[in-house]
Amino acid sequence: MKSKFLSLAWLALLVPVLVVLMSSASDSAAGTDGWWDSTWAYRVPVTVSANSFSRNNKPVEVPINFTTLLNSLGKSGSLDPNSIRVIEVDNADNTLNANVPFQFDKGAGYNAATNAEGTVVFLMEGNTGGGQARRFQIYFDLVGSNHMLPSFYDRVQTTSIIDAYGYDTYKIVTPGGTYRYHKAGGGFASLIDINTNDWISWNPAGANKGDFRGIPNMVNPNDGGYFHPGRNIVSTTLAYDGPLRTRLRSVSNDGKWETVWDIFPTYARMTVVRVDPTKYYWFLYEGTPGGVFEPSTDLVTKSDGTQATADVSWTGDIPGEEWVYFTDPALGRSLFVIHHQEDDKVDSYRPSSPDPVMTILGFGRDSTAGRYLTGADRQLSFGLVDKSLFSDVRTVVRDVYKPLDISKGAPESNPNPQSTPSVTVVPPTTTATLAPTNTPTPTGTFTPIPTFTSTPTATAVIPTVTPTYTPTEMPTITATAPAPIEYLIYMGAVFSDVTPD
Repeated sequence: MKSKFLSLAWLALLVPVLVVLMSSASDSAAGTDGWWDSTWAYRVPVTVSANSFSRNNKPVEVPINFTTLLNSLGKSGSLDPNSIRVIEVDNADNTLNANVPFQFDKGAGYNAATNAEGTVVFLMEGNTGGGQARRFQIYFDLVGSNHMLPSFYDRVQTTSIIDAYGYDTYKIVTPGGTYRYHKAGGGFASLIDINTNDWISWNPAGANKGDFRGIPNMVNPNDGGYFHPGRNIVSTTLAYDGPLRTRLRSVSNDGKWETVWDIFPTYARMTVVRVDPTKYYWFLYEGTPGGVFEPSTDLVTKSDGTQATADVSWTGDIPGEEWVYFTDPALGRSLFVIHHQEDDKVDSYRPSSPDPVMTILGFGRDSTAGRYLTGADRQLSFGLVDKSLFSDVRTVVRDVYKPLDISKGAPESNPNPQSTPSVTVVPPTTTATLAPTNTPTPTGTFTPIPTFTSTPTATAVIPTVTPTYTPTEMPTITATAPAPIEYLIYMGAVFSDVTPD
């Protein structure tokens, strides 16, 4: 009896020791002092505020220079792009999501040792209230850290095709629709929804029946006709392509005009980089709402809530926010077009004539051919939304173009660094395995938006290696899936049904 009593006493003494040892092992895998993983050397906190507007699965663009961050810590070395991770945390630095989808687009002057600058684009998943701020940490390390690049589902799948009319085309498949962009025209020829309806419908038929259609159709034919599908007057390059953003850069053959398109999972955004200072221009949507223009039933709604059927013309500056959306009531779907900059320039809408077979929406255009926009830095966005009510579409539109409030904190160095394992595995997302994306075509620099020359950072395939994380850490790593199963079914429908070449 005494022997059994002693055994229990020894066991009571050993239990706390075992608990301490297990806790220590867990800290080694998950990090110490609030550090997500002790094998990473550096991180920088990022706070993203919704800035008074509701957000849903919002892409966040964070300009960053890792060399500058290292120097501020008294450190130096060559950035290992494979080491970059984005982690969402709470106010106490507890990990909420250790697998936030992201890509790193290197800047035009990128040098791993002396100027490791670029943009980290990550997805602020789920719904974010207008008054909400969310906290993230961007982890990074130096060459030699041996971290493996994670893989994410590619929400912006970009390929190069020859379209049905023989045009060299970028085809971009997204959850929000399939875009086709003519490389030599510098404009979108198609935006195809989940039901295979083309909301632009460019084709070689004459005038309004096909050849006049497109987005943005920015420069009048008398001034060069640049950025219009079906033309051979610009040069377009793929600056970079990742799982969250593809960038296209188009330059007119005379070198006087330049635009950049960023295509995200649910919308496309153009920035005017360079213009001929002696010319005026406009932004146009000339196309077919719902696939076929039906002026007596299609609806046109302005940002002030004014709505009419598409056979009603109007001319005059849109006061305040400058955006318009077109609705096909039979589909319950709308296409929104946004001119980001509020101004007092004349805007207009009318159906084409004499054949009312397409829309003619013009920001900076009067009822005829007068154009009024000047200067660079203007932006235009457009996309599809399965909404038709004004309040619903307005929420989506503001989410698209109203800026976030993004702030970076002071960089931090790991207080208790651990040796990096020979292979560090980040568990893959629960959605799908990433198919390798296109390798970007190197391009030169331009202002104000740099053209990037790197390959995308989020294309590697996760090796089949047993993760080094302990079982207690797995719920933290995989708690937040990038998308629910219903979303994957929708994505499959898009990719299989919407994208005929």
